Amino acid sequence: MTQPPVDPPHEDPWAKPTPPVEPPPAYGPPGYGPPGYGPPGYGPPGYGPPPPYGYLPPGYGYVRQNHAGATTAMWLGIVGLGCLFTGWLCCITLPGVLALPVAWGVGYSAKRAIDAEPGRYGNRGQAVGGLVMGIVGTVLAVLVVVALVVLFVVAGDVDTDPTLYGNV
Repeated sequence: MTQPPVDPPHEDPWAKPTPPVEPPPAYGPPGYGPPGYGPPGYGPPGYGPPPPYGYLPPGYGYVRQNHAGATTAMWLGIVGLGCLFTGWLCCITLPGVLALPVAWGVGYSAKRAIDAEPGRYGNRGQAVGGLVMGIVGTVLAVLVVVALVVLFVVAGDVDTDPTLYGNV
């Protein structure tokens, strides 16, 4: 014969819970508090006061400044080459072509100044770019001027007097 199922004992839902027998174990050796806290009297590690205006905090490198002549040489070279290459659309612009030798000179002097103090300036590439554009543009401008002079001399040398050819 089968026995009827036994119901579990019913607990009173309003009764106070029984406290645990032992507290949970503490972290670390006895006598110390939870991890992450030092002995009393010590605060968190500080970062110190901020550096004065214009100075970098310790651990950061020195920021090099840009040489103004290097930037000027680069822009003069860009403008000069732009005027030289777009001059065939209408005419060669004289200020643009004259900017090329200036870019050459300013780029050369800026490169020398940057090489004299390499830790102070950081845009040597702009100086070299202006120098190269000035050299290349000046050579191209001289070639264009020589070609135009030759063209005008050859065109001016043609005799257009109709009496030389006889009655046609």
